[in-house]
Amino acid sequence: MTIALAVAEEITRLGNEKISLTRIARRVGVSRGNVTRVLLGQWRPAKPRDIAVKIDLRKRCPVCGAKCLVPCQACIARKALRMTEPDSPSDSDGLRIRLKGADRKRYEALRLAKQQGRRPRKRKAAMPDELEELSTF
Repeated sequence: MTIALAVAEEITRLGNEKISLTRIARRVGVSRGNVTRVLLGQWRPAKPRDIAVKIDLRKRCPVCGAKCLVPCQACIARKALRMTEPDSPSDSDGLRIRLKGADRKRYEALRLAKQQGRRPRKRKAAMPDELEELSTF
């Protein structure tokens, strides 16, 4: 148990007045063992670091919602990763996966059609010879 400096000084003062350990403990509100430690000089004041640990300094991150020390280290790391990724004009659309080749072209065509307010063209069905090529893997 951590004893405040003022309480330790009170215990020392009462000990100098030759009051019993039990009465000092009752009057101050600590255990007899703590009174004994203070009077024998085995008590030391709490370090500011010890007090700070008992106070919960963690808060909810406004970005990701994690309970952490603010600023959130996870959010800082994510931001740093985003800054190191190469930017391309097509990445500003918020797509979180990387599409390549025909898939990317199809996605961009669908997105453009949606922005222009028209229905996208249906994808034509695969021809039998294309199916044979796909089945040779």
